[in-house]
Amino acid sequence: MDEVVKKVAALGLPGIILVVTMAATGLTGAAAITAALAFLGGPAGMLGGLAVLGLTGLIADALTKVGLEDLLTAIYCQRRLSEPHGKLLDEIEQLSLFDGDIKERLKQTVTDGCGCSAASAANISDVTREARAILEAVPGMTPAHHR
Repeated sequence: MDEVVKKVAALGLPGIILVVTMAATGLTGAAAITAALAFLGGPAGMLGGLAVLGLTGLIADALTKVGLEDLLTAIYCQRRLSEPHGKLLDEIEQLSLFDGDIKERLKQTVTDGCGCSAASAANISDVTREARAILEAVPGMTPAHHR
């Protein structure tokens, strides 16, 4: 039992999701793994299940590094460039897990781009920071509008 616990713990959240889904199938052995992956993958089958578990691992890793609000801000900053703002605002309004403050900040992100520079500033390289500092030191140089 200890060996199994160590191996599942090494997989992290995707491993826990797989174990819970396998238990929900009522099957054992390879049939449980096959059924769980097919269930997680939906119409994409077992390969889709593997993709879901991989994506879950990436999202869990990002959440541990930046936190939920910063991750959502960065996602909406990216999406606001290519999707209608009205659609995004409706989507944010339907998020039932958050209080009004987080929803209002996310709405402000979509409408004004508020928070987008902070979300992207964490991901820029040292060379880019130096280039920005040089450009900002030029007299009369101002940042461009977010659009």
